[in-house]
Amino acid sequence: MEKAYLSLVKHALKKGHSVSVGWHGDIDLKKSRKFTEIKKYIRIVGDCHLRFYDKSGKHVGTALVIPDLAPDETVSDFTSAKTRGGKNWIDKWFSAYFKQAY
Repeated sequence: MEKAYLSLVKHALKKGHSVSVGWHGDIDLKKSRKFTEIKKYIRIVGDCHLRFYDKSGKHVGTALVIPDLAPDETVSDFTSAKTRGGKNWIDKWFSAYFKQAY
């Protein structure tokens, strides 16, 4: 099973979002659209927050990542802007990820 945080990053990039990696207000990687770079920084930082931005630079979500947990537990908390249907894009990813995983 793919680790949840890697699946979430791929999903965000497919939606055209950029990703920042940091912890407690320190930004180690700012608004990247490169999967390998994001993955590298998550491994360097360890426990971290991912902040997601749309193409206009608007903040559209945040996730708390703990990469050393079991694959389905690596995204331990998240929040994002709601879409028209009332469900946010990370909730949609979360549902699809667990449907596929189990």
